[in-house]
Amino acid sequence: MKRVPKKNISLALFDVKHPDGKMPASLAFSGRSGLAVKIAAGRRAAAVSSVPAVWERGGKRLKRSFKFALIAVAALSILLFFALAADFLSVKKEAATVGREAAANFKAAAEMLFNFEPERSSDILRRNRKNLERINEMANGRDISAILAAAGAIIPEIKNIPKLLNDFLLFNEAAAEISASLEILKNDGLNLAMSGRGEELISAVENIEKNLEISESLIADIKNRVSEMKDTSGAFSEMNEMLVGNYITTSSELYGMRRFAAAFAEFLKSYGDRHLLVLFQNPSEIRPGGGFIGSYADITINRGSVKKIDVRDIYDSDGQLDAKIVPPKQLRSVTGGWGARDANWFFDFPVSAEKVIGFLEESKMYKEKIISFDGAIAVNISVLKDLLEITGPIRLPEYGLTIDKDNFLLNIQREVEMGDDKKSGEPKRILKVLTPILLERFSGLSGDEKKLFVEKTISRAAKKDIMVYFKNPEFQEFARGLEITGAVYETSPYSPDNYLAVVNANVAGGKSDALINQKIEINSSIGIDGKTTNELKITRAHRGWSGDEPFWNAANKNFIKIFVPAGSRLLSLSGNSQKRIYDPINYEKNGYIRDADLEKTEKTAKLDEDSGAETMAESGKTVFAAWLEIPSGGSGTLSLEYENPNRLILKEGKGFRFVFEKQSGVGGILKISVEAPPGFKWRESNKTVFEYKDDNPDKRIILPLTLVKIK
Repeated sequence: MKRVPKKNISLALFDVKHPDGKMPASLAFSGRSGLAVKIAAGRRAAAVSSVPAVWERGGKRLKRSFKFALIAVAALSILLFFALAADFLSVKKEAATVGREAAANFKAAAEMLFNFEPERSSDILRRNRKNLERINEMANGRDISAILAAAGAIIPEIKNIPKLLNDFLLFNEAAAEISASLEILKNDGLNLAMSGRGEELISAVENIEKNLEISESLIADIKNRVSEMKDTSGAFSEMNEMLVGNYITTSSELYGMRRFAAAFAEFLKSYGDRHLLVLFQNPSEIRPGGGFIGSYADITINRGSVKKIDVRDIYDSDGQLDAKIVPPKQLRSVTGGWGARDANWFFDFPVSAEKVIGFLEESKMYKEKIISFDGAIAVNISVLKDLLEITGPIRLPEYGLTIDKDNFLLNIQREVEMGDDKKSGEPKRILKVLTPILLERFSGLSGDEKKLFVEKTISRAAKKDIMVYFKNPEFQEFARGLEITGAVYETSPYSPDNYLAVVNANVAGGKSDALINQKIEINSSIGIDGKTTNELKITRAHRGWSGDEPFWNAANKNFIKIFVPAGSRLLSLSGNSQKRIYDPINYEKNGYIRDADLEKTEKTAKLDEDSGAETMAESGKTVFAAWLEIPSGGSGTLSLEYENPNRLILKEGKGFRFVFEKQSGVGGILKISVEAPPGFKWRESNKTVFEYKDDNPDKRIILPLTLVKIK
């Protein structure tokens, strides 16, 4: 098999560092909206100076999820009071009590689903059924039934009350069914797929789809019945306004969830082979999309069951790639052509994933078999470390190794870079040996252990160590709602809000990112003119390595890109290394093709001759780019000053947001300081300066701030 010359591009293990994660198949349906995974689950609170801020992290924004349940809660409370107002005091009191309990249970169940805890939600909904049945008994009891019948003779719409109560009961049942199916997916979904029990997986997804359709219909019925009664009392009028105001959003969310469930069911039910990529990215050799892709797995799925898992060295496919594509400018010092191994060059993961898939599908390995990939899941290795923590050590006799969570990185990386398999041309063979053992160990875990692994995986996703991309637009939209696509956060080019992402790319610097400590400090100051001036310092320190492994002790050769609001103007930059890149070959003469997305960015690049930095446009942002080379045991600081183009209107109550977006696979300290304009302070800190610090930030930090005049 022809293999790509490796030149100075290091072979990577899995490729490895300290990060985390993989999204198991069982989480592919975890829910936006009402059925959402709270990706931020289990996050620790970051230290915020002074008064606690109203800030959002990662996916921790206010979710509209399961809003229909909360609507039902409010409607139920109003309805019960009105329907039972004419009854005996003791009965009315009892009904009100039961109604309040039912309302509280709806709310609690919704929160459990937010946290992806369907087991607890199911318990609550089962208890709620008893409350709702009790309410129905009261409404259909002899005395109350007679009252409603008499009232209905005068006001016909009153007869809808028992039907409304029944709708609430049916709604509860549908929610309980959804919760039960989610419980199956969460706790046993991956095992069902891996053990050939795909039909059970399909059944769970189809049940979710069916009950979402039922919920859609019930919400419509409730809205119509209340609308008919809106003129009978102020209570029903108020209820109608509430339902009308939320109906479009709620029904739209239900429709979107049902469409996803339907598409997912169809995907699983396919009798033909479907292929899904798992990209093992090594943050030890960081790249904009999360790390060097040293290896990958081609997962073949048929009728909901995993048919085959083929773990491959990325050079296997690149070695059979005939396409001649010009690589990114900064990579031309280490490779003449572009391939899947370097295709995650874009910070926006959907773009990187499309490039990787495109290169693989053009490789003879897959092109000749007419194999296409439905999507890609990028994972860092922390999820494997989490799994090893649960399974315990794994013995690999043929390598004389015992792999555990603490030595996994070192031993695997050493074997890949320096072992006998590398000499024989199969440096990643150890991963092929380890993968089936890990899967077997996983299938043998207890239910509680599997739950723990799922919880760890969800929390890892909050750190952007898992990113997913699907060709199916409904799948991708659903993943976007869960904020697990790794897509660049969209901001208006006219907004005065601030945005920052620091994106590193290790170019011929070995695996030295495993030993890099990074610290980002930014001071943003809003002037009297409403413009924001930013002082940014990025400090990277190489801890050095005392062992014999040269791949960790190499100098860290880093091309760093700073994403800021579109149109921002660079005022100064210092501390960078000077480096010029020259084309290794004449690309035009040798018939190479230029990638449209890459060329779009590179055409905008403008070089500042004094600093050696570049300014360019990418993903709707302005990007400042420079080299920062750090020797083993050394450190360096890149310092920038830049100005946002748009002005903040300076008045009481005006909002301002600071958005920070983390690079996948990169940790480190984050410090943000935002100074209010003269004459103002921030409501969230009650000071002129708002400060935020996090030693290990999540994938996205959103700080909403509000101006308050100083009196």
